Amino acid sequence: MSTAQLRNVIDMTKVIHSRFDIAEIIQVLVNTLAAEITQADLVSFFVREGRGYRGFKCNILHDVVVQQYIDPELDVFARGILDTRRTDYIPHVAADDRIDSTKKKNFDIQSILGIPLILDDEVWGMAFAHDFGRPMNITREQIELAEAFVSMAGVAIRNHYMFEQKKRWIQQQQNLLDLSGRLSVSTTIEQVVKVCAEGILQEDRATSLFVHLYDEPTESLRPLFHGTGSGQEALFRRESTEELFERIPRLSEVPYMERYNPWAEGAALPLRQGFCSKHGVESAMHLPLITKDRTIGLLTLLGPADTSGTPEELEVCKLISELTAAALSNVMHTAQLDQAVKLSTSELVQANMKLEELVRELRSADEIKNGFISSLSHELRTPITSIKGTIDILLRDILGEVNREQRELLQMAAGSVTHLLEQINDLLDFAKLGSGRLDLTWSETAFDEVVKEAVTMLEPLFLKKEQQIRVMGRPGIRVRLDRLRIRQVLINLLSNANKFTPHYGRIEVVYEEQDGMLKVAVRDNGIGIPHSKQPLIFTKFYQVDNGAHGTGIGLSFSKELAELHGGCLTFESLEGAGSTFTLTLPI
Repeated sequence: MSTAQLRNVIDMTKVIHSRFDIAEIIQVLVNTLAAEITQADLVSFFVREGRGYRGFKCNILHDVVVQQYIDPELDVFARGILDTRRTDYIPHVAADDRIDSTKKKNFDIQSILGIPLILDDEVWGMAFAHDFGRPMNITREQIELAEAFVSMAGVAIRNHYMFEQKKRWIQQQQNLLDLSGRLSVSTTIEQVVKVCAEGILQEDRATSLFVHLYDEPTESLRPLFHGTGSGQEALFRRESTEELFERIPRLSEVPYMERYNPWAEGAALPLRQGFCSKHGVESAMHLPLITKDRTIGLLTLLGPADTSGTPEELEVCKLISELTAAALSNVMHTAQLDQAVKLSTSELVQANMKLEELVRELRSADEIKNGFISSLSHELRTPITSIKGTIDILLRDILGEVNREQRELLQMAAGSVTHLLEQINDLLDFAKLGSGRLDLTWSETAFDEVVKEAVTMLEPLFLKKEQQIRVMGRPGIRVRLDRLRIRQVLINLLSNANKFTPHYGRIEVVYEEQDGMLKVAVRDNGIGIPHSKQPLIFTKFYQVDNGAHGTGIGLSFSKELAELHGGCLTFESLEGAGSTFTLTLPI
């Protein structure tokens, strides 16, 4: 392999670690394996699907590859890779019967290379490289480089999964808090079930949802609400003559969390097979709405066979059903009280106690969320700090001199680790702020020095995009503040300005005294914030859909830090013309 080719492989490794989409990572992987490492005519990547592997990406013939499916029981070559979990190379397939004769003929394969991508001790995918009538003659060096490149792609994919999983968990907790709050203020049965349906369907936990109330005199269910995730014609209407459920004398025996074939023998609440066939229902989950040891209704989720869900997801569905039952109980009770001539004092007390209980549950859930963020940040920071120390040792040549290419890779890894540590520290500070454990260290400080420190720390980002940065303000203004935290606010604002301002753009920091307050404006001429997104810009974990990536807590955290100082953080923005964020602090 030539020096130029090796340089291209190193550059592609950098590209892989800069991507935040699995499809992009794999596209770079197959292109580099084909053009730079193996010089193969076709490189394709297959991702696990069911018991086999489905075509996902390739350097050419994409439409052909995505239609391919590998069954390890039938494909001897692939089965060997799965069994040994090692790379396999056949230089001359004519003398080897492990490749299907049809594939040999259709693709005129003379030689083939197969590499497994192992994630979490499982073969998540496989890369295949082969020729079209011309043997590749791959060397051992090329095979080892290809294996290393696939492994690097696996690291990037795993990091992507970990980040997305953490973000989903945090968002899920926030959604539950929002749902609980909306349920607690719902005043009618219709509002309660609508909020419940939105909470479940927006998480893609089912394709359709039904709510039935239990009628005690007849010991049966009467339909109350239906909902679908697609917005198409409803599967069920109140006046429908098709009964979904049989009479149930003991509703409390319905399982809380169980998915099953809804017409199979032994199903707790069997659905009619004709209904299921008509609407593509292959799985069902029934959640009884129970409050105060009394069953008041039934929540039913219907979906295809592949919506079984993880135990955690099923637990979330159970929690939603409990919140819905409590809210339904409240509104039904209130409706009965509205129809009564007099209100019972004891009943009013019970309703207030229930509301207070919901508030305590909200606070408890928020504490759990902050505790989780804090714990996760501590757990992640220790190994990442160890990794950073190891990279520093290697860069100092303590264990032996590293060559130029190795140093570039180590420097790239060190930068990624530093960025990850910064995000973890932001999450940890955010958790402290949410739990009231963030203490400020006050001192009288020259404000121009704080601004200079923030600008200097971000100067490489401005230089990279060749942006013009100007600072305007009177030197010597002294303010009593937490120097580290206010610098952190300025860094957040300047970093956002850098992200959303194009190359050669202009960024300004202007500060002045005004009516006993210090006003600091950070202006840019970037892409601005869409008007529809502006009301949510300071919401925790919210990110405008503009292609930038982050944790979504920077602006929310900065706003709360400003308020802790007795000031505020506001903004003005015009889409396509730029934004101005103004930090106001008492002098």
